[in-house]
Order: sequence, then structure tokens, then C-alpha cells
Amino acid sequence: MNKIFYGKFLALYNQIGLYDTEDSNSYPSWETGLELAVFGSKGVAVSAKGDTYVEITIYNDAAKIEDLLFYGKGQIGIGKKGLTVGNEIAASTGHLDWKEGSVLVEVYGNNRQNEASKIVFVLNKAGK
Repeated sequence: MNKIFYGKFLALYNQIGLYDTEDSNSYPSWETGLELAVFGSKGVAVSAKGDTYVEITIYNDAAKIEDLLFYGKGQIGIGKKGLTVGNEIAASTGHLDWKEGSVLVEVYGNNRQNEASKIVFVLNKAGK
């Protein structure tokens, strides 16, 4: 696996996102609020431990993350400006340059609903 990003971000409202920087409407909506992760066409939101800093690691190739729980996977579209990661409401975000197009995202965490203090995203070319 190739680690391409690491950071710690404040998770307000028990969530962390990975979403298209270019599209201001790319953050997905929660259906029930009980999901571990929700995917939209241009982003993913992940349940996290609230009001604390959460560790985020991003890898760019597939390999099952053995020591974490699998939260789900989905395909998202990315515009020309790459990806934003973190919590925008808390003004606690980072940026990842990524090629425009589609990417398959797998999400892992170290705990269940609203308790994850460590989240991993694995990015793969769509269709891989």
C-alpha cells in the first residue's frame, strides 16, 4: 500500500468527509444518521467520534486493512481541483491533489457508530 495522505481533523457532528473540492454540493447527505458511511456521487461522509481530533490516512491502492472495520465502498467523481478531507463546519480540512475522473473509495474505521478515532480511505481507479 502507498500512503498518500495523513492528518488529524476535528470531527464536529460526529463526521468526517472526503469529497470533491470543486463542487460545493459534493458532500453527501445522511439518510438515517445511523450509517457508518454514506456515499454520494462526489463524496463520502463517515461516522466518527465527535468533538475530538480524528486520524485520517489515505492510501492509493487496494489491500484490505486488516486491523480496522470495513465501513463500505462506493464510487465518487472528482473535479479538476482534487479532494477535500476533514470537517468543513469545524474549518478543519486538508487537500489532496487527485486526477479528475472517477475513483472507487473503500472506507475503514477503528470503532462502530460515532466512535471512530481512526479512519482510513483507500482510493482505486474506478472499475479496479
